[in-house]
Amino acid sequence: LDGVPLAKKSTAEEAPLFILRPNPNRGTFAFRVQEIPGMEPEEEVSLEIYSASGQLVHQEHYRGCLPYMEYPVHMQDPVSGLYYARFRCGTRVEMLKVLVE
Repeated sequence: LDGVPLAKKSTAEEAPLFILRPNPNRGTFAFRVQEIPGMEPEEEVSLEIYSASGQLVHQEHYRGCLPYMEYPVHMQDPVSGLYYARFRCGTRVEMLKVLVE
C-alpha cells in the first residue's frame, strides 16, 4: 500500500473511476467502471483487496472492462471489518474503502 493515497483529491476534473456497491456488504459486492478517458477496450483492470493491516486478501484481473458494466466480486470467507480495494487501469490507480459486516 506504500505510495498509494487513500483519498483522492476532490476536484471537478477528478471524478471517481470505480463505483463499488453495496457498501457495507458481506464480502460479496460488485464494482462498475466509469468511463475512463483513453481506456482501450482490451485494457486490463486489476483489483486487489487489502485488510486494514495491509495484508492482500483477494486479487482479480479483468480484461476488456466496459464502462458502466457491473462486475461481481466474491471474497473468500471474509472477516467483518474495514478493507481497502485498490483498482488499477493502465497508469490510473484508485483506492476505495470496503466495509464487510
